[in-house]
Amino acid sequence: MLSSEDFDVKASQTKFDYIIVGSGSAGCVLAKRLSEDENIQVLLLEAGDADTTLETAIPGAFMKMFHNKVIDWDFWTEKQEGVDQIQEYWPRGKMLGGSSSMNAMMYQRGNAADYDEWASIANPESKINPITNQVHWSYEDALYYFKKSEANKHSSDMIQKEYHGFDGELIVSDNDWVQPMTKDFIIAFSKALDLPINNDPNGSNQFGVGATQTNTHRGRRFSAADAFLSPDVLKRSNLHLRTNAHVTKLIFDDKDSKKVTGVHYTDTKHKINKVASVTKEVILSAGAVQTPQILMLSGIGPNDQLDPHHIQQRVNLPVGKNLQDHITVPMMVNVTSHIMSSLHAEDNIQNLFRWLVYGQGAFASNGAELNGYFFTPTALKNNEKVPDAQVIGVPAFFFKHATERMFYTQGKERFMYQDGMTLGATLLRPKSTGGFIGLRSASAMDAPVIDPKYLTHPEDLQRLCEQIRMFRKVIKHDPVKDYIIAEIVPGGDLETDEEMAGPLKQHLQTLYHPVGTAKMTADGDSTGVVDSRLRVFGVDGLRVVDASIMPTITHGNTNAPTIMIAEKAADMILED
Repeated sequence: MLSSEDFDVKASQTKFDYIIVGSGSAGCVLAKRLSEDENIQVLLLEAGDADTTLETAIPGAFMKMFHNKVIDWDFWTEKQEGVDQIQEYWPRGKMLGGSSSMNAMMYQRGNAADYDEWASIANPESKINPITNQVHWSYEDALYYFKKSEANKHSSDMIQKEYHGFDGELIVSDNDWVQPMTKDFIIAFSKALDLPINNDPNGSNQFGVGATQTNTHRGRRFSAADAFLSPDVLKRSNLHLRTNAHVTKLIFDDKDSKKVTGVHYTDTKHKINKVASVTKEVILSAGAVQTPQILMLSGIGPNDQLDPHHIQQRVNLPVGKNLQDHITVPMMVNVTSHIMSSLHAEDNIQNLFRWLVYGQGAFASNGAELNGYFFTPTALKNNEKVPDAQVIGVPAFFFKHATERMFYTQGKERFMYQDGMTLGATLLRPKSTGGFIGLRSASAMDAPVIDPKYLTHPEDLQRLCEQIRMFRKVIKHDPVKDYIIAEIVPGGDLETDEEMAGPLKQHLQTLYHPVGTAKMTADGDSTGVVDSRLRVFGVDGLRVVDASIMPTITHGNTNAPTIMIAEKAADMILED
């Protein structure tokens, strides 16, 4: 990767055809696709710096980047009423590649039904995409763009080839290291819960349990920046990348105009305020937290957020509303088998050596080695057609985002749990609604208000408890039952929802998938912020292209869908 000094050799230019705000998963794709036409001048603005720390390259070290404010926005939610007034930590990547440079690298597209649902919301007239000959935003339409960017490196017997791409930029592969215990847990899940072994949930059927597909290559992370911002791309004469460029608000043609003509940003390295102008469009790709913040700071949003900060409203849109996220709670069990985990300090030197020399060992694993989709009893009772639950298996104690260790007391002595397995019970479509992103102040330098309203609907906790009971069947089944010592969290002696509620709320956390805060809808829908072509309603020269446009959250991790959105958006932008 180039150094930050190399990025700014063309920085004297101030007027561009397109300005992309944010070099995360969407921004990286847009920068590459739009700059493929040498006649188009593109400016890519990133608030962070280059993704050159060693931790960004090591799959097993993603949690080591948490709370590092140089590369992590280190956001926190408001106190959550449904989670005993606990504030939850929200990491967000602040560097090239955005959160794709610090996530767990899971490549999961979600369910086919997700995209057909988007089409029904944003494209009720079933307009056809002339490039794919499919209904805009339908699953068949989305599949074209998933395949376009994918460079699949899986073993041939693991995937259904007709659902995958092999010539794209984004590498998708097997984990380069999987604990033997993880493989045993996959078998136990299959047998105990009557689930098929499914190592390709991105194929024809999501249902089942198997090994995780990852964005890794030869034991290293393969982020959106690695995939789409190669040195050759960054050296294009018409692509201008500026790092340490924190966008503060949009610029309009005049006081009452609805036409965007550029952006204000602060060069945080040199502490200088700057302006960049645009001839065609500004594209916000700052993510589901900061895209709505920029919109509201620019006067696009609801008055209940703008008035307290004396911001004049230009367009009244429900910006920041519709916030959705996946939440997860753990079952953590102590095991007899010693695990070579990147979370074990005593193993780190050996792990690091194996990774540096061979690209193997625990550091080559993304940690989330087991992945599965299934139905809770409530979902089956309701005859739901799409799995409502996801399990993520980590061969370690994943406690407080893996930033803290698990301890227990025996008499007056305090001991640290060494070897464990964490099974993350994940809610794919929380019933709790009303979450939002709001303004804390009129300054872009202040973190926005984040209030996801976790567990404000009783059915969410009920479905999480059902998952824990299903996991208890797994740990009592061959081939894992003989090396399970005890259930540490929530605690094997806790049986009812009421008994489990306290420990589960204490350990509840985000799965890092905020979406929906600039909702895509059909024209005339008062809940929408952007139309089906991602243009902001009532504003000229402005689009949103990132996870915030998702009208509903996908049944699975959100990084791959965000890249798909950007691939499709690039075609629409160039077509328009």
